[in-house]
Amino acid sequence: MKAVVIITVILFYLFSAYAQKQINIDYAVVVDTFKTNFFGGIKGPGVSSDYIRAIGTHYIRTNGYDGPADYCFYSNFWNTDSLENFTTINTSFDPSNPDDYDWTETDVKMMQIVDNGFEIYFRLGVSMPDSSHLPLPVCDPPADSESEPVSFTKFASLCKRTAMHYNDGWDDGFHYGIRYFEVWCEPDGVFWTGTPFQYYKMYQAVSDTLKNYDPNIIIGGPGVIPGTVIGLNTSYREQFLAFLDSTGTPLDFYSWHLKNFFNPFSINTYADTIRTLLDYYGFGNAESHIVVILNSPDDSFSFVPSAKGASYFTSLVITAQRTSIDKIFWYPYNLMTTDRSAGLDTTFTQSANAMVAFHTMQQETPTIIFSTGDEVSTGCFDCDTTNFMTIAGKSEDENKLYVLVSNYNSANRDYQINITNLPWDSTDIIEIRRNIIIDTLNFVEFVDTIAGGDSLTILQPDMDAPSVLFLRFRNLSISDIAEQKQNSHLENLKILKNPFNSVCEISVSSDADLEIYNISGKTIFSSPKTDENHFSQHYSDNYRTIFWRPSDEIPSGLYIVKTSGENGGTEKKVLFI
Repeated sequence: MKAVVIITVILFYLFSAYAQKQINIDYAVVVDTFKTNFFGGIKGPGVSSDYIRAIGTHYIRTNGYDGPADYCFYSNFWNTDSLENFTTINTSFDPSNPDDYDWTETDVKMMQIVDNGFEIYFRLGVSMPDSSHLPLPVCDPPADSESEPVSFTKFASLCKRTAMHYNDGWDDGFHYGIRYFEVWCEPDGVFWTGTPFQYYKMYQAVSDTLKNYDPNIIIGGPGVIPGTVIGLNTSYREQFLAFLDSTGTPLDFYSWHLKNFFNPFSINTYADTIRTLLDYYGFGNAESHIVVILNSPDDSFSFVPSAKGASYFTSLVITAQRTSIDKIFWYPYNLMTTDRSAGLDTTFTQSANAMVAFHTMQQETPTIIFSTGDEVSTGCFDCDTTNFMTIAGKSEDENKLYVLVSNYNSANRDYQINITNLPWDSTDIIEIRRNIIIDTLNFVEFVDTIAGGDSLTILQPDMDAPSVLFLRFRNLSISDIAEQKQNSHLENLKILKNPFNSVCEISVSSDADLEIYNISGKTIFSSPKTDENHFSQHYSDNYRTIFWRPSDEIPSGLYIVKTSGENGGTEKKVLFI
């Protein structure tokens, strides 16, 4: 049955002279699916595990601990002086001897990652040298000896023993099943003092050794800096890929860094560049990982707890979803907190809530459907250029439709969202939840219920840039059907007519208690025997029928009918019109 519903978030709102932004969504046209296990973090987790899990973090990359997970700290590969500074290669180091390892500090960090529900993404190598953490890690190539600068058999074996310790229990280890191993980080930066060719040979030795040990390990690198990503240095881009291609060395993923770009859509161009190179050199199946992406274009932390930060990151991840990028790692792990230095503040900033919205879509509406409205600039990467983006998704059971709108920088203010080809009927009850992020609101939620239909038009005013709008449509009638199927063994609650106008007929088990409450949780009624004004009831066999007649003080809207008893309980929604 054809039905068109128009609703605004604010009653009696008079639209201004601004032209409405038209966003069209076709529920029937599937364009993609949301990427799963898409986000990771650097270091962590710590006390904010629940927080960073809520924004979609799946992996923790073991870089930046300044000791733990750095090979020179958990092995005797290097000699040390009286101050524990690393000096020369220890030629007596035996990678197969457990006595040449001390896993204590690294084990603590790995256990923390796993115990908090994250997957380890193990970086083999060292963290960035930091004078505030002594001794400094060794950035010299881990060659077999000073006289063999391009032989890395011992380091490769050390990497294998690392995998064995955490995956096969070697040396009183664990069975974590770590899949991703990244070989070094930023050899084109301050993490590596050797030549590019030395890195190529080191990568080859590690890759061959790990693949011989376990072919299912996913290995890659080199975690290049942004200058290499844009082509200022080709040693770890074209030349590295050419070496791997010519030697038949596997590359399961190429890792790279990205920072200091104000145009969130520019991530599309960077991703296309890397994908083109991987395909050209024969690595069409290799994944593309951004292993470091900073907290803002100018690394200003004040950017995060703002509507501008929220819209920036929303546009960025919508763009990334549409590219060949397979994983993104925020730096640091507590990117979206209000105090990233300590990682203790778990207040959800505007940026964090925007990522919560995106992650909610990944989980609850994984099928992406057709939507229009994007306004993007393919140039001017380092300026606040025009950007307006939308993405829409539906659930597998087709009872949910979610829409995320990011207005990072545009002239748009008032939206008209036109949704067509919905599989819903005019008798269905549709719940609409709107979460709004603007300068003065941090993910504030508004809830409405309307009648369904195969087409809906939603009007949303006052969404000047920067802002984020998260719309969630849920067909409560379909949800009720699913709930009824799930609780069919209980069947202690039946509602004869829904929606209803004046009288609601409710059938419940004779031994069940009944409650009715509004969507705010306020109880409207609780298990009466008789109520002359608003309720009457009679008994038949094992059931009693209640006729609820809402008083004049009870407004139209959605109400929850709930039973409880010895055989369990049932909850259903009813719409009073």
